[in-house]
Amino acid sequence: MNFDLFQNQFNNIDLSSYFLLKINDRYVGYIKSNIKNFILEYFSDFFMENNNEIISKYSNISFDASTKLFQNISNTLLNHKIIPYLRNEYILVTDFTLSNKIMKVDRSIGHLFGFIGCGIHVNVFVKKEKEYFLWVSKRGNTKVEPFKLDSSFAGAISYGYSAMDTVIKEGKEEASLDQNITSQATYSASLAYMIEKYGGLRNDIMHIFNLEVDEKVILKPYDNEAEDFYLWNCNDLQKHLIFNLEDYKYNSALSIFKFLLEKQIINKSMLIYDKIFELISKLTHKENNYFIL
Repeated sequence: MNFDLFQNQFNNIDLSSYFLLKINDRYVGYIKSNIKNFILEYFSDFFMENNNEIISKYSNISFDASTKLFQNISNTLLNHKIIPYLRNEYILVTDFTLSNKIMKVDRSIGHLFGFIGCGIHVNVFVKKEKEYFLWVSKRGNTKVEPFKLDSSFAGAISYGYSAMDTVIKEGKEEASLDQNITSQATYSASLAYMIEKYGGLRNDIMHIFNLEVDEKVILKPYDNEAEDFYLWNCNDLQKHLIFNLEDYKYNSALSIFKFLLEKQIINKSMLIYDKIFELISKLTHKENNYFIL
């Protein structure tokens, strides 16, 4: 995949082909016609308006009641084999302004409803004199996009967790790193994007952290989410990333690009610099303190 194809995946969505989902008079998601038809057929709690909005019938439905409703929807999607399983891991759903908490839902349905999802990506690096080395993981065979190259570690922010809580949790679960190490991670930036993936719409805010470690610190699989880890010289990594983008999970490539720009590994003398800089700048989310607790 060349870089033009890669960058055209992001925020290049024809949203006119989606239906807006509205709860408590607030827009919370985007759904395709098959999910719209499913909702209207099996749940009398919604109606369609203006030919493009699916609206909850309840004007002041509570957080808990919305959560229970979408638990029923999740179970029905599972029973009809529209989703293969439930993760039993909940994410917070807000409205599009990020200001109002609407409900929590099983993570497995987030992309089908275009809910805003938040996650963390951590770039664990070693600096030897003037050279940078970055830990890159290889995804396990049970993961979505198995065997792709990935950030050092990453994960969705579950309901009730802060971004830093998630850094600590995922650092242990994926990379066998203790809290005394991962708690030293520093916030870099937040990238926001829409991308059509897995039969739905990923509407994500990705919080990127950097974590410098001693060369004696070794990342290794803990729960088999990662198959292996590689400590990669960043000069070699940037060449591999640019020319082999298809080998990387799409959002992890963004996180690594951000790190390489920040550390000036990809510099202004490179022909592709302007395209990479433009993409990362375009995706940088202005509400970068959301969930940074």
